[in-house]
Amino acid sequence: MRILNKFKKMKMHKKLMLSYTAPLLLVVSVCYFAVYPSINEGYQRKIMDRVYQNVDQAASFLVSQMQNMQQMVEILLTDNQIVNLLYNHEFYIENKLNEVNYSEYITLIGRLMEINDEKSSLWVQLYLPDYFTYTVNRKYIRPMKELKEDLLVQSLEFDDIFHSTQFTIGKEDTGIAEYDALMMYKGISYIEENEKSVVKISLHVKEILQILENISISEHDMIFLLDEKQNILLSTAESEYPEKIDFSMAASSFQEGMGTIQIGGNDYYIFESSVITSICDWKIVISVPHSEINGEIRLITYYSWFLLFITIATILLFSGLISRYYGRKLHELKKQIKAIKEGKHSNALLYIDVENGDEIDEIYQEFQILEKRLSNLMIDQYNLGKEVKSYEMKALQAQINPHFLYNSLDLINWMALDFGVTEISDLSRSLAKFYRLSLNKGKSVLLIKEELAHVRYFVEIENFHYENAIHLHEDIDPRLEEYACLNIVLQPFVENAIVHSIAKKPEIKTCHIWISAIKEGSDIVFCVKDDGPGMDEEQLHHMLPDGKKDGNYRGYGVKNVHFRLQLCFGEKYGLRYTSIQGTGTSVFIRIPAMTIKEMEKMVG
Repeated sequence: MRILNKFKKMKMHKKLMLSYTAPLLLVVSVCYFAVYPSINEGYQRKIMDRVYQNVDQAASFLVSQMQNMQQMVEILLTDNQIVNLLYNHEFYIENKLNEVNYSEYITLIGRLMEINDEKSSLWVQLYLPDYFTYTVNRKYIRPMKELKEDLLVQSLEFDDIFHSTQFTIGKEDTGIAEYDALMMYKGISYIEENEKSVVKISLHVKEILQILENISISEHDMIFLLDEKQNILLSTAESEYPEKIDFSMAASSFQEGMGTIQIGGNDYYIFESSVITSICDWKIVISVPHSEINGEIRLITYYSWFLLFITIATILLFSGLISRYYGRKLHELKKQIKAIKEGKHSNALLYIDVENGDEIDEIYQEFQILEKRLSNLMIDQYNLGKEVKSYEMKALQAQINPHFLYNSLDLINWMALDFGVTEISDLSRSLAKFYRLSLNKGKSVLLIKEELAHVRYFVEIENFHYENAIHLHEDIDPRLEEYACLNIVLQPFVENAIVHSIAKKPEIKTCHIWISAIKEGSDIVFCVKDDGPGMDEEQLHHMLPDGKKDGNYRGYGVKNVHFRLQLCFGEKYGLRYTSIQGTGTSVFIRIPAMTIKEMEKMVG
């Protein structure tokens, strides 16, 4: 029940994903664990078969070499020239040196050379009685006493050579090179018992080791060549302990050609194959560490687990994609409902093709229709709000409408001209232009160049009062003057600079005001700077939009301008003040860069 409750509380895409993956994972897991033992056993059998095949191939090759050695002995024993010479008693007469004897010797040497050339991998030598004159050859014919010395070193009995073929491993000296060789001895008895010879055939150990090394299946396995008494003739092992191995103990554990044994404290699998000919009964034994065989089996296990992991990951991935595909629309629907609830309405709706969709798509389509209707209602309400704000704006502008009529100013101008009072005429004319721009025919938007002219007329009027002590400096790109702005956004700050300098402090004789403008992205930023007394932190705070208006301020105020800018353009726009006491004050006014038509459309 608890699991069911948790499932009910899950998000839709998680429920869908769990519904897809759980049955698939169950089926895959059951199949894997049912099939894995058979795969593991089959791979182990494959490794064993590979070892058997290698060992059998090596044994076959070695049998072939033994047969070659036996065949060479038969060639010697059936060669008429060699047999006639060896059975010729006169050939052995001590110190018999004559042309006939030497000719027979040359014939024997020539025949031995031919046989050696035919079997290049084998080397044939004859051991003849010591008193034979030409045993000093040593390459093909050697004295019997050397053979007896070699046999003594190799723990072989001389008489055994004449009863059966004997093998040993030792140093072979051809008179040209010396190397390790597998040597086969075969004794030959003649008519007279005291006259005997021995055939020695040598096979380079390197060739046998190469055969054994070719069947190696791992870096740490060891391969042995055993004689019929289980003695080690050759080994690929580099350590000394193989000499102490008792392979007869391993024979009891053999099953189907494989057994186990411990070598040097490590467990090994033992595989063997027989090398049986008419002259030998040997075995090739390969010992492979358990860790090597088990390592390969572990490797296939890891591959199996990796394949299982990839299968599970693929199932999870596609299940996740499918579940998210079906859950995405519900998630989007939930998001947009929440956005509407929080007042964050968005018009970016996901398009759904209902004709090719399912029930969820139809629900989403119905919600889209509902949201569009709600959006239209909100737009209507927004436009209605803009109209209300426009009326509020006009009401605020009405607060600064002049108390003088333009016609009255024009009358004063003409009367001053009639009486020849040009100063009064100039003053009334500037005042008329100032109010004409202030009224702006009832419009709240004008060009920046017109707003700058409005400031100039105001400064001209003030200079009548302060005897031209006010100096206005303008630094504005003419291209910016063609953009639009709200009317009366610069004059209040120029007036503020005059009021708080020469108007308040008689000791200040001049007032310099700088007006500049730059374009920042899609905005225009004005800077109105003065060289007045500046403000401290407390005074600066009162000049900010949220501060209190200075009671001594004669204009309609900073707050009015800031409110108009934010009302029309949003909270991004408005005023920012900086001031250094004793140096001056700067105010930055940010407005959007728009044409007259664009701004009139926005302001309404």
